[in-house]
Amino acid sequence: MAPLKVIGAGLDRTGTDGLSVALDILGYKTHHMRHLYFGQGDPDLFKKAYEQPENPIDWNAVYQDFDAAIGTPSVIFLERLMKQYPEAKIILTVRDPDAWYESVKSTIYQMTHQPAKASTPKHILQIREMAHAIVLDGSFGKPAEFLNAQAMKEKFLQHNAWVRKHVPADKLLVMELGKDSQWDKLCAFLGQPIPEVSYPKTNSKQELLQRVKARDFDKKNSL
Repeated sequence: MAPLKVIGAGLDRTGTDGLSVALDILGYKTHHMRHLYFGQGDPDLFKKAYEQPENPIDWNAVYQDFDAAIGTPSVIFLERLMKQYPEAKIILTVRDPDAWYESVKSTIYQMTHQPAKASTPKHILQIREMAHAIVLDGSFGKPAEFLNAQAMKEKFLQHNAWVRKHVPADKLLVMELGKDSQWDKLCAFLGQPIPEVSYPKTNSKQELLQRVKARDFDKKNSL
């Protein structure tokens, strides 16, 4: 189905899951981390693409069943995807950096660092390894680095600043978590009619904390 028509530029825990569901409602087929948890796709491919940037990647094959891509792992390759799909529209989801860091630290960071069960599927372990290697320039795999809150918040702000600087204004939509009229802005940007359903609110911090508490690393997990 590639080429990609929409690419998410927001880091995880900025409303990326809700955006991916919203795009599906609008008729897109959106790639999100959940597809890797469902066993669709190879997390090692993304890990290798990050660790070996000199090697060419057939992005059309990676996204063959999709025309939109949101969140990790796609956001890690934003610059490369923008070059591959220059006509794609870019959506940057943002939030307060303090709230973002606390959300990441208490949810997906914990999920990728808890001891695995003996029954944990191989592809879930591969996803963890990928996250440790590529998220926030590998900071997920370096606890001492990730737990430097100020440094991580600086990475977050620098990422958002890069997007605003390098994406042409006519191709960029910035959506702030919890503050925007989401459907109005999104549909106007994409030229789509506003659906007769509420904008999706998914994957809340409370939901993820329940999964962390239960050590629930099965197909229900997504970032």
